[in-house]
Amino acid sequence: MAELGLTRAFRRPGVFFIYGRPLSFKTAFSLWIASKVRGEKIYAAAGKHVLVDAPSGFDKVSLYRLRDAVKFSLTVMGDAPEALVLDGVEALLAPLRGVSRSRVQLQFLLLLFSPLVQASRQGCRCYVTVEGGEKPHFYGVLRRLATFFARTYVEEEEVRVELRDKDLRVLKRYLVSADVLSGVYGDSG
Repeated sequence: MAELGLTRAFRRPGVFFIYGRPLSFKTAFSLWIASKVRGEKIYAAAGKHVLVDAPSGFDKVSLYRLRDAVKFSLTVMGDAPEALVLDGVEALLAPLRGVSRSRVQLQFLLLLFSPLVQASRQGCRCYVTVEGGEKPHFYGVLRRLATFFARTYVEEEEVRVELRDKDLRVLKRYLVSADVLSGVYGDSG
């Protein structure tokens, strides 16, 4: 029953940032939520995630460079699917980490993620994974664009998901079985 409430929270179009530490089921959770959407679904993967097969029902786009990601993001703005999982793009931003909170870093992030807001206005549900602990990386920029945040973390055999508002206040907490999330991959995962 908790899973039904959780999927309802993501039903409307928007830009949802799913964050957590490595191995906290961000990718599986994003794909699981997106799999509940009817219509065209795209899994756009960068970094180590280009090696992950797209689950059944998803078209896959591999993003190898920041330029690919920006170009893809702008394309989605003009022709939005019903659901988009943008996974691992933070790996493409690694060269910007050395640039201390400069305008360049902020401009790249806005250029990459702002078209998703336009896509959500066309009815797309955009699920974007980012690393983070209590706060997602690049929170200052993401806060401006987010419909809301979801923080994932693992506790025993369960994945905990906290829905959070733009100020990262917890709105609701859910438990999801890791087996349920892993099931999104079917026989291949």
